[in-house]
Amino acid sequence: MEIQQIHQNWLERYYDSEIALTPAERLWLEKHPVIHIAYDEAFVPYSYRGHDQKFVGVSIDIVKELGKRLGVEFSVYPSGNWSELFKAAKKGDVDVIATLEERPERMKDFNFSQPYVSLSQYMVTRKSEIQAFQQPSALTGKRVALVRDYSTAVRALQEVKEIQPLFVENLQQAFYAVSTGQADATIADAGMAQHLFAQTGLQNLGLAGLYSADKSLQRFGVRKDWPELSSILDKALNSLSYRDYLSIYAKWQIQEHVDTLDEMRPFKDRLSKQEKAWLAEHPIVRLGSDYAWPPFAQVTQDGSYKGIVADYMKLVEARLGIKFESSPILPWLDIVNSVSAKRLDVLDAAQATKERQESILFTEPYITQPIVIVTRDNVGYVNGLSALAGKTVAYEHGYEPFEHVLSLHPEIKQQTFANSLQALRAVSNGEVFAYLGNIATVSYLMRNQAITNVKVSGQLEQHFELSVGVRNDWPLLLSALQKALDSVTLEEKDAIYQKWVKVKVDSGLGGWEIVQYLAIAVGIVLLFLVWNVSLKRKVRAVTEQLQYRSYHDAMTDLPNRYLIQDRLSQLIKEAQREDEYVAVLTIGLDNLTKINSSLGFAEGDQFIIEFSKRIQSSVRTGDTVGRFDGDTFIVLMGGLKSPREMDREAETLLNQFRMAYMVNGRELNVTASVGIALYPTDGVEVQTMLHYSGAALQYAKKNGKNNFSFYTRAMNEVVNRKLQLDEAMSGALERGEFQPHYQPKVIIKTGEICGFEILLRWHHPELGWVSPDEFIPVAEENGLILPIGEFVLQEALRQIALWKSEFGTNLSMAVNLSPVQLRESDLVNKVETMLRFSGVEAKFLELEITEGVLVDECQSVQTSLNALKALGLNVSMDDFGTGYSSLSYLRKYPFDIIKIDREFIMDLEVVQNNKELVIATIAMAHSLGLQVVAEGVETAQQLAFLDVHNCDIAQGYYFSKPIPANQVGKLFN
Repeated sequence: MEIQQIHQNWLERYYDSEIALTPAERLWLEKHPVIHIAYDEAFVPYSYRGHDQKFVGVSIDIVKELGKRLGVEFSVYPSGNWSELFKAAKKGDVDVIATLEERPERMKDFNFSQPYVSLSQYMVTRKSEIQAFQQPSALTGKRVALVRDYSTAVRALQEVKEIQPLFVENLQQAFYAVSTGQADATIADAGMAQHLFAQTGLQNLGLAGLYSADKSLQRFGVRKDWPELSSILDKALNSLSYRDYLSIYAKWQIQEHVDTLDEMRPFKDRLSKQEKAWLAEHPIVRLGSDYAWPPFAQVTQDGSYKGIVADYMKLVEARLGIKFESSPILPWLDIVNSVSAKRLDVLDAAQATKERQESILFTEPYITQPIVIVTRDNVGYVNGLSALAGKTVAYEHGYEPFEHVLSLHPEIKQQTFANSLQALRAVSNGEVFAYLGNIATVSYLMRNQAITNVKVSGQLEQHFELSVGVRNDWPLLLSALQKALDSVTLEEKDAIYQKWVKVKVDSGLGGWEIVQYLAIAVGIVLLFLVWNVSLKRKVRAVTEQLQYRSYHDAMTDLPNRYLIQDRLSQLIKEAQREDEYVAVLTIGLDNLTKINSSLGFAEGDQFIIEFSKRIQSSVRTGDTVGRFDGDTFIVLMGGLKSPREMDREAETLLNQFRMAYMVNGRELNVTASVGIALYPTDGVEVQTMLHYSGAALQYAKKNGKNNFSFYTRAMNEVVNRKLQLDEAMSGALERGEFQPHYQPKVIIKTGEICGFEILLRWHHPELGWVSPDEFIPVAEENGLILPIGEFVLQEALRQIALWKSEFGTNLSMAVNLSPVQLRESDLVNKVETMLRFSGVEAKFLELEITEGVLVDECQSVQTSLNALKALGLNVSMDDFGTGYSSLSYLRKYPFDIIKIDREFIMDLEVVQNNKELVIATIAMAHSLGLQVVAEGVETAQQLAFLDVHNCDIAQGYYFSKPIPANQVGKLFN
């Protein structure tokens, strides 16, 4: 939708698709019909190798278009290694580097075109560390993975003090280094990062703060002795319209606005038509603020509205073309209540508490401040809240983050004050031991109130976050405000914080006051140095342990997947030298879920430990045993002279696994299956070997379990298909390839449609229609099931609301929930938020889960289902009768509905056992107060049988196949 709106705004601009070349330039092209161009293979999504090893990406598509318009052939240099292609270009073996940033030292070797790609650089770190990397200064003293010879690396080394570089060859290596703890962070463009998250499967990484608001401008780097070509490329780039650029960027899922060439749009053109119209109708917006909250907001003696927040609001006013009308000076609680009651329109800075979100809409936080611990200056380093046990801690009344963190520490005595100044003075006077506050307020008050005997002694993991709040009937203002806040540059932010937070000496102060402030500054620096030394000692003490843990499984102490990959790489190199074989054995437990569901996860974990010991005692000395994940283990065997040796080794392992296990005095019988891949017979790459052994394991499990299977070429189609789908799925959601279809559910007694089930379909431009049976398991493995699941749930709720408006009736919607979604810790919050914003009553939403989920995740699923049920929605058991222990699940879990699987409906007319099972299921469900839905109803005879036996609802092709939303109206007509 946003891309369409941009198109409408910009298609009226005239672009000359004819390239006005001079006679000399045309002659030059005739003499040079082939131009050798090089692409960086690790620059996703701008240039990288696809599954067929050909270069694909944004830059490639732009070059292809330029080639058509210029009538020349761009011949691709075979190497995509950055160091190699860069050296080749300097030697003249390459005519053009497709993406090169202009730097002074490169000017002697290259001419540069105008920029055609601009990148926003973000810090990338582990998700648990994202809040610690919100500003570029957070990289100071950190180990940062940097790609050798990249411009980003050069700038980072120049701009960030004391950075500890870890040089790597490409961004994939940088991401792995951060994921495994070898580095604290790396720097990457947002589009590149999103592609690499999906491509590498490193789900523990995320985007942190913006590193550079000065976008990295990528140009064509042309050999120095061809100045004509750089001029020709400039003219060719000028012939591309904004539509041309956006169509290419949309294809490669570049969601952010990308400034192409020098066509920098005015900010207002980033707003939708609806937002512009709304702002034009509301030029005055009533602003609520806490006017006694320095340095965030305050009213000075001359009546001026000043502070950090005030400066942000001035930037927003300028961008949106509106005027904020200041509210009367009222207590903060009255201000908040006024926005809830719509007497005021906007809160300039507030915490988005759960209570406030019931009546106020909030932007994303635009001010984030660390929460610090302030004590008198004679107190040493305070290592978090645990060090404050038995102490009295002060904070300003009404601050939810402080109340929350302190509520988790009942051993700390609490004392609230009307404002931060009173609380800080209480510390200074010795009335309380410490004060919790944000760094901006602390800095400001220490500077302006001459509180000289206190200092920052520690910091919490939590942060203090402020958002703009908007009355809940003005969502268009909310989205416009969000865009305005997002557009604030790093320079503008820095200017604001330098103005209000930085400690400086007021020129109006007397000499003695200046001495006092200098003493404070020097004292803070010295204390910081002492604190820093202490911290470094602590870091050194745990670094070795952390490094070990990053390569070993916490439960079994075996090598994890990262160390397994490293050791396999070493074994392959040794095998190459010695002309030997290497075997990769992937071992999977066949029925661990039964232990977890019957004895509990503690027993299951203990069994995992015992099983790991069994493997270690069963392999040869020197073989590597590792835990890959969950119930999957890896054994690496090197030094093999013949593949036949593995038959004996595999059989020995299986015999050991078949023996009973003693766990906490219980005798357990659990079998395992083994998949085997051999180097060099099956593959020569680490990832290939792991993939193939995993494929062999799946084959062994499908063929009876408790056996072993060697990888064969026949399995290659399955593996390749899976890899093909995995690659094709990246960006499919953003490209609109997933299409919701809807199948009606009909009340059997009346024939009335009472609801629908939403069923996802995938149509890929090259692969065609892909079955859910194929793509759902792939999405669950690569993690894309989470955004896909959110999309389906949002579409379901949106469609319920639309149909109520269109047909005048309330229809329910059934949504299938993946086991991966159920394991997500914030699932309930997401569902609750979606319900609230959709305006749909919870009782019209039905979440379906299968019996298999219940077997795998007994306790966690029960917790999630109870919480979901508490929201007021309905929970149904899908495919009832196909699994185990269904009756016990109906007793244990809060189901409202059961769905009889189509397997039992399909042959209902001819199979007597199916008839009896369906009759018994309906009677049993009704006795438990549950509704019954029959799936797969295809004939009138099936429907009549279900009617006679009082089944409630039917669903199937007899009524309608799953259809797009725009065809649903025909069912009602």
